Amino acid sequence: MVRAYSWPASPHENAFIDTVCDMLARAGVSVKPGRPTQWGTPFQTAELYILHWPDAVFWNRKSLPRLWFRVCLVLANLMVLKARGTKLVWFVHNLQPHELTPARLRAWNFYAASLARLTDGWVTLSPSTFKPVTQRYASLLRKSHTFIWHPPYRNSYCGDRMSARSELGLPPDRLVYGHAGQIRAYKGLLPFADRFESLAPKGARLLIAGNPYDDIGTAMSRLAAVSDCLDWRAGTLSQVAFDRILLALDVFVAPYSRFLHSGALVHALSRGCVVVAPRAPFTEDLADALGDDWVVLYDKALTAETLERARQAVCRLAGAFPDLSTFQPESNLPRLRELLQRIGASPRLAHTDGHV
Repeated sequence: MVRAYSWPASPHENAFIDTVCDMLARAGVSVKPGRPTQWGTPFQTAELYILHWPDAVFWNRKSLPRLWFRVCLVLANLMVLKARGTKLVWFVHNLQPHELTPARLRAWNFYAASLARLTDGWVTLSPSTFKPVTQRYASLLRKSHTFIWHPPYRNSYCGDRMSARSELGLPPDRLVYGHAGQIRAYKGLLPFADRFESLAPKGARLLIAGNPYDDIGTAMSRLAAVSDCLDWRAGTLSQVAFDRILLALDVFVAPYSRFLHSGALVHALSRGCVVVAPRAPFTEDLADALGDDWVVLYDKALTAETLERARQAVCRLAGAFPDLSTFQPESNLPRLRELLQRIGASPRLAHTDGHV
């Protein structure tokens, strides 16, 4: 059995972490929670250290000196682990944290470039996102890579689409576009909501729900007060509430300005939503895997024609759910096992004394 630490580890509020930890266990890896911001990290013994969101040190808007201190602490701890024979695997979820100031972006670029040099293997969440990652972090071109599809999400809501709409007070026969989750500026939801009535098919509704950042919530409330078609619901969503909303939607709209992967799109597909998103490596991979009805892409600007294509897809699909078997963990486990073998962290290569 290979010993590993994961930052973060299961149990976790994001189901992706639980799924990956389960996949690693099936590959012969015993995973414990790790946190390389702790002083005791260099004294931990493991064959493998897994990083999911190293950008966590950039969260919570800490002071710039404290941020640099934590960046250097993480890198120093990982360097000691590497010297002791631990292999590092980086799941590259994002190219960088959202909404960085120039000073924090400089800190991130130093941090991420250092992580890329330290990493033994790295993982993306679709085949084609390899390219933008290596364009940003060229050191990773020399490191072992694989991809695993972002796995589908289990449904925590017990009802069907009609019961979800009834509980939410939505009309049963109207076309409903929407979005649920964190409402951040880069997602472009406020300008989309402002233009929705002029873009959407006649009679369509727009439901946006979630926790707004900065002044987006105030602006969205003002817009909803004068709009006949915008339904704005601010607040943190439980997993049941999140799934209820997704199940009630016909079309999940993600007019994001920048992203590498998106668990929200996979979550929406898991609940049977047609998704609308800009053309990018990840969304093109989704469209190739599932078809143009399930994944409606647009170039440059989201237009009335985009939303009309989504409406037509909803009519053709007639309440069906996509086949997400390719995204299931068992379909992706062989690639993860093979990566561990390539970097020398598979059970067959781990000696009984714990060294590789």
